[in-house]
Amino acid sequence: MTAIRRLMFTTLLLSASAVVGAHVPAARGVALREDSDVAARAHIRVEDERLARLLDYGRRRSVLLQALIDRLESSDVVVYMRCDRQLRLGLSGRLSYVGTAANLRYVMVRVGYVGDRMRQIVLVGHELRHAVEVAETPEIVDSRSLQAAYERIGYVNRAASLAGILAFESDQAVQAGEQIFRELHDGTD
Repeated sequence: MTAIRRLMFTTLLLSASAVVGAHVPAARGVALREDSDVAARAHIRVEDERLARLLDYGRRRSVLLQALIDRLESSDVVVYMRCDRQLRLGLSGRLSYVGTAANLRYVMVRVGYVGDRMRQIVLVGHELRHAVEVAETPEIVDSRSLQAAYERIGYVNRAASLAGILAFESDQAVQAGEQIFRELHDGTD
């Protein structure tokens, strides 16, 4: 895969983040703010209505995206997801470790607004693949162990490094984004 192609996708940033807000149902295994009962059980908690609609649209058209959602629903990882128009230059998304409580691990996914519906869904799927990588690595319990894990399973994102950001990527997340794109493209209405 070329460096330019990798830049189309997102980066895993190693930083802490705060989680705020209540949530509501949008799709199986996904919650959006306002329905706190459903949100308390959902492992993907979307804080942006447009993003929730896109995730719902994508999961109905991509077998892989639905599989990522299902895998997270059966894990000990809870993903908070929001659009972030303030991501640093060169980044379209990031996953941060938030903390651990009540035998659950919490991560925050922030995705930039990239306009096109399919690109946005691909970006979300790419980030959810990173969340699955966290779910599949039980030794990730804080930002430091997240960095150590990605030093083993991923590689440094050179573009982010040029901007002074320590960020990691994984082949699995890049490949997931590509597969989701193909599934969405093949199923275009």
